[in-house]
Amino acid sequence: MIVIDKNFYPKKEALKRCEDFMKNSTVFFSDGSFTAGKNEGGYGFISLGKVNARESGVAPAKTPVEMELQAIKHTLIYLNFNKDKMDDTKIVIFNDCLNAISKIKQYTKNPNKPESLLDEIYVLLKALSDKDLLICWLKKESLKYHEQVDSLSKAARTVER
Repeated sequence: MIVIDKNFYPKKEALKRCEDFMKNSTVFFSDGSFTAGKNEGGYGFISLGKVNARESGVAPAKTPVEMELQAIKHTLIYLNFNKDKMDDTKIVIFNDCLNAISKIKQYTKNPNKPESLLDEIYVLLKALSDKDLLICWLKKESLKYHEQVDSLSKAARTVER
């Protein structure tokens, strides 16, 4: 079951939710970083719990929201390639862009309008439909792990190519 939760959680409650999830879930933090005028940016994700991963890269984007969507997409790609390692563990993805999470939620309800990035995310989510997956909004920089992934995405963006 895939649940997309775009509710606001104050810092204290966000910390509590994260701690609760980390006890019996694999928790991912994803973030995108964008520089105007470059048509690309950096993304990153880290995971905690049963699976420990840390990944970053560069992807095309025209807006900061697209870069956040790229970060979520690459997290989902990682999850699809490593499904067998997840067993029956609940998977939680935290991201700090409410707009990106709202776009995913809207698109999954009505995937008829072709939007390639959202469609890619939709296909990746469908491939994970046998997993217990939750995508949650997290207030920017409210957790130390988010600060780590924020730095990771910014570093990926600034690497010379």
